[in-house]
Amino acid sequence: MSSRLAAAAAFPSTSVGRIAEVRLGKMLQPKPNVPTDSEVHYLRAGSLEGLTGDGALKKMWASPAERANYSVRRGDLIVAEGGDVGHSAFVPEVPNDTIIQNSLHRIRPRSGDIRFLKYALDTVYASGWLDVLCNKATFGHLTREKLSALSIPWPSDNQQRAIADFLDAETARIDALIEKKRRLKQVLATRLATLARSLVFDQPDTTKVRLGRVVSILPGYSFSSPDFRMDEENAIRLLRGINVAPGRCRWEEVAYLPRRQAHQHQTYMLSPGDLVLGMDRPFINGGTRLATIKETDVPSLLVQRVARIRAKEALNPKYLSFALHSDLFKDHCTPITTGVSVPHISADQIADFHMPLPARNVQNVIAERLTNEGTRTDVLRSQISRQIELLTEHRQALITAAVTGQVDVPGAFVRDSPPH
Repeated sequence: MSSRLAAAAAFPSTSVGRIAEVRLGKMLQPKPNVPTDSEVHYLRAGSLEGLTGDGALKKMWASPAERANYSVRRGDLIVAEGGDVGHSAFVPEVPNDTIIQNSLHRIRPRSGDIRFLKYALDTVYASGWLDVLCNKATFGHLTREKLSALSIPWPSDNQQRAIADFLDAETARIDALIEKKRRLKQVLATRLATLARSLVFDQPDTTKVRLGRVVSILPGYSFSSPDFRMDEENAIRLLRGINVAPGRCRWEEVAYLPRRQAHQHQTYMLSPGDLVLGMDRPFINGGTRLATIKETDVPSLLVQRVARIRAKEALNPKYLSFALHSDLFKDHCTPITTGVSVPHISADQIADFHMPLPARNVQNVIAERLTNEGTRTDVLRSQISRQIELLTEHRQALITAAVTGQVDVPGAFVRDSPPH
């Protein structure tokens, strides 16, 4: 695809290695080897998404020569060597001693506009060619040789600047619109959460009860992992922590237990309407890892570190779900979660949550209203998500067209000097 991309371009083509220095980063060194080694900050593949959270800067040891060879500064272009192969980003503001780990390449063009180079690499990345070139399905790697050999369009310096200026302006406009729509999605979610809190928790003269009195809580069973199977023939799905997402069960990654063993564990068989809560890291950016079991989620067996929460007669399960999705439940759990690297909550801690318990008919009315509002909100959020997808596709199509000379960019076809 890379060669076809270059061939289809209205501009001459060249290889990345001919117009830029490509350097793979340093292997992780956790301790000094010689007295002259010193600790330095380093960027890794996770840093491509920013320097907060999982992408935060870490430190390793390096020699003076390595600090010079692998150094990066603001504005350098870095490219993922493995994982999300070919994903690129500009280096943000970093400490002076920052280098790159060997999960990244540093690219510094000898001439031309580095912005154009990134747009060209983004075009190759979006084409899917790198997945084939690096056999991504088997955890392939974008070696220095493969990256250096990539063929890309390479017009004159002035043409590059004109295209980069055009794309900077157009992508900024599209990015601003995408961000506006993402904020709108968040506003819709916040509005629903505010309504739920008002209806569930702010009703006057409503008795609060300890959750453990009105539900049964069952932590999952510690099935033996050697018994797990990856195929579903004569087997039953295991609902593990990885399968519980905010508001839904996800089955992209599934393990199974043979049916001949499953009959011994009927207690842990899930039913439609059950609530399941991920007990490890129960709260993530997307919300509370709490889902309602649907007909399509059964048959399945409950695995350890997931709790089944089943409402008793006095409690409407949907009303319970809205209560547990609330910030008040999160506020209750957060100070008492245990575990240094993976926050964990126990069944007793879940049971200690106190929530309002109006009459069952009142619960039914509240649950129905919130369910209807939730359905409308989901429809709107889904529509906005589709709009974001289309804008993202349009953004990349525009980049590809501009980089390959398939769109009329002012100043891009002025023949001022031969390309490098």
